[in-house]
Amino acid sequence: MNSRIGITTAKRTSERQLEVVKGLIKQFNLPFFARNKNSINSIIEKHKLDYLFVVENTKLYLSDGANKLFWHPNTAILKLKENNAGPLVRALDLKRGDHVLDCTLGLGADALLIANAIGENGKVTALEANPYIAYLTERGINTSDFQIIKQLATRIDIINLSYQDYLKNTQKNIDGQKARRR
Repeated sequence: MNSRIGITTAKRTSERQLEVVKGLIKQFNLPFFARNKNSINSIIEKHKLDYLFVVENTKLYLSDGANKLFWHPNTAILKLKENNAGPLVRALDLKRGDHVLDCTLGLGADALLIANAIGENGKVTALEANPYIAYLTERGINTSDFQIIKQLATRIDIINLSYQDYLKNTQKNIDGQKARRR
């Protein structure tokens, strides 16, 4: 990942925001830029950043100055409330207790619908190659205000890894188990 990314807060900074900032710095080793009265665009331009994590009171998002990327359950919450599995879940013919590999987590809408379909004994292993998107999604799912999403979060393991690398490692593990059995 070659993007230049920094962290800032809302113009009025709270202790809660600073705790989130400390976590981001620890996890990603990104520079922090005090917001003061500066706009997000001015911080991005001044420090020649591609993106800026912005920590606000109730929201965390990535900004390129023109756009914001943040976690939201999107239409998944509507489908969950209506118990509408959607075409993906129907096409997969999922059963209670299934274990599913989601190779492209993104913001997690499919993983949430799959976790609901496979029940409390099922498991979703969700892969996301981009560490920042994986972080936004994991944080969003785990801190959601929706009770159903909090329940489903326990069935989803988010792994920051490309599906190519995951499958290579899985194949090595399978090959290693075969070799030990011989």
